[in-house]
Formats: sequence, structure tokens, C-alpha cells
Amino acid sequence: MKNLLFCLLLVIVFSGNAQTTAPQRGEGSLYTISTQNLRMAVDTANGARISSFQVSESELLYVDFSNNNMAGSTFWPSPQSVWNWPPLVNLDSKPYQADIKGNRLIVAGNTDSKTNLRFYKIFQGNAADTSIVIDYVMKNEKSTSQKWAPWEVTRVAGNGVTLYEKGDVAPTGILEPFTEEIDGMIWYDQDKNKITQSGTFKFIGDGKGWIAHVVGGKYLLLKQFENIAQADAAPSEGEIEVYTARNSTYTEVENQGAYVSIASKDSVTWRVKWYARQLPANVDAKVGSASLVNYIHGILSRSVSPVSYNTIEKEKVKVYPNPANDFLMIDFNGVELCDARMAVYSMQGSKVIDQPISQSRKPVSVGNLSKGVYLYEILQGRSAVANGRFAIERQ
Repeated sequence: MKNLLFCLLLVIVFSGNAQTTAPQRGEGSLYTISTQNLRMAVDTANGARISSFQVSESELLYVDFSNNNMAGSTFWPSPQSVWNWPPLVNLDSKPYQADIKGNRLIVAGNTDSKTNLRFYKIFQGNAADTSIVIDYVMKNEKSTSQKWAPWEVTRVAGNGVTLYEKGDVAPTGILEPFTEEIDGMIWYDQDKNKITQSGTFKFIGDGKGWIAHVVGGKYLLLKQFENIAQADAAPSEGEIEVYTARNSTYTEVENQGAYVSIASKDSVTWRVKWYARQLPANVDAKVGSASLVNYIHGILSRSVSPVSYNTIEKEKVKVYPNPANDFLMIDFNGVELCDARMAVYSMQGSKVIDQPISQSRKPVSVGNLSKGVYLYEILQGRSAVANGRFAIERQ
């Protein structure tokens, strides 16, 4: 997970191979993101949750929203022990503002008063590997730092087979006896596990950066994310979590990122890639299937990242004059950044300047630098959006 500051006014620039379909405004509060035969719907009036995910028009999610809104896929902060039940409405179910920027749908929620968190979500289709990419942004609006982990909660119908690759530890929890470990994979056959009473019927485990679920023996839902060690998970949580509701009406296929400190007014970004495939006839969808595991590994091996949402053409940002004497000027040429910084390094690698810069042509003082050549970076969070070199000339 990268630590990135976020700004909704970013100017999006594409590379030539980013063959994606622009998001579309649907009926009411719905937006759709499509690529190839995948289609994802996002309901901005309901927490910008994923309300549908289809492959070749076949639904892969549990979409009965009359069941106390426990449907689709949502995003929470972890650990739950800090905020308890019910979900925080500003993050989970209240309206988000939406904006389409090129091939991305960018949504922004309101600040939650209990956690002082504000969420942004960026959705885009990625034709390079037939996936839909989601960047979840957690911004800390509190005046002090705080620790959180990102948590994606995806609800599927209460049947089918869930699997992931075992990480550091074996699964634990009430549902652990219903799991099987076969050749380094953890399997959970929901058809053999019918929950008839209320309770926390789930298991928690550590994976290797992906979780998959087979719907109806025919369709594969696969989510890919940053692999973390169990030691980096939030307290009493895990990288992988699976919960089955009473009467097996739905199952939550959940994944979490690292538990990290977020500085005041800073943010962290966590990327999840969603794949969906209709399984070929030669792939067996049963527990222990080597053909299914091989098929999943084949999809993951062809994963291609789209252009990052904060990528900016380097030639757009101008740093001048070169050579310089007392000041450097920065011209953003229409590129919008927020809370950007300029870092300057000597040719020996020492950082000699690190200061905030604004959108205006505010000068950066270099009057204390000795004659010579220096390297610079324009930073958005930890990501460099422009870099180059300049010389200092003095009499």
C-alpha cells in the first residue's frame, strides 16, 4: 500500500496502450465501468458501493439490497473493534459525489465524525488484462495521526467455493473447521456449510495477495491486492476474512491491507483488481481442483497495471531557469496537484531541499546551494510526478 496524498482535481493523462472504456452515467445514482465483457455498477447514493459485477451479463454478487443493505461490495476501515456495529454511514451508505475524469470514475464521501476518516474511490476498466481496478483512498482529517487498515467487504450468494493461497498462518475462527488445506491452498465449500443461526460465523486467515470465489460452478470472481504478512494486519483481523450469514443467504469474501499510521491530513491508497471469467470446460470448479488453481495463477501472471491515476506527463511541469542562481520557478501548465512538494538532491544523493509547493509559480529558494548540478523531484505523496536536473552558477 502506497502512502499518497489525493486531489480530485488531478489532470488525467493516458498512455497510448491504456485501451479502456470511459465510465458511463446510468439511471439515477448509478455509474458503470466496463471493459471487454466485464461490467461493474457503482451506486453513488449508497456509499459508492459496488452494486453489481457481471461477466457476460451473468451476476457474480449478492444483490438483494432489501436485506438490510447487506449486498454488493463496500469498503470499511479496520479494525472493526474501534467503531463496532453498525457500519459508519458517511463511509458505508450515505451519498458520494461523483466525477468522471477521462477513463476513471472518481467518487468522494463525507468525513465520518467518529473516525475522522474521509474516503475516496477511483474506478477504471483495464483492457490490458480484462480487469476493473479500484483505488481506495483513506484520508485522515483528524488533527493527529491515527492507524487504520483498508477493508473491502464483497458479498456473494451463500453457496459456491472460495479459495486462496495460504500465507503465514492457518485460518482461525468458528468457520475454520469447514475449511480444507490442500497443496498450500485454503478451500471453503459453502454448499457444505449451511448456517441456520445468528452469530459471527467467519474465519480469518493470511493469504498471498488474492482471493477467489466460484459462482454456480461456472463463473470465477478473483480479487488481487497487495500481499501483507499476518504481523502487518490490523489487531484481531487478517488479510483474508470470510463470513457466512444466517440461513446462508450470502457470504462475505473480504480482503484487508496493512495496518499503518496515517498522518494528519495525509492519506493512504490501496489498490484492488477485480477479474471475472466464465470457466473453460476443462477447469474443474470443485475443492482441491488443480486445474482451477492453475487457471487462477494464469490470470494473475498476466496482470498488467493501468496508468496510475496520479501519472502526469513530465514535460507538463516546467522547472526554470536552468542554470539558476537564487530561485527556481515551477510552472504546472494546467496540471492540478494538491499538497505537492519539491525535493532537491546533490549528485552524491544527499537531500538538500524538501519543501511544499503551490499551484502558482511560487519560487523555491536555492540561494544556499553551492555551485554545481542538482537533481529534483516534484512529489505527490511518495510518487514522483516530474523529475530532472538543474545547475547552479555563481560568480
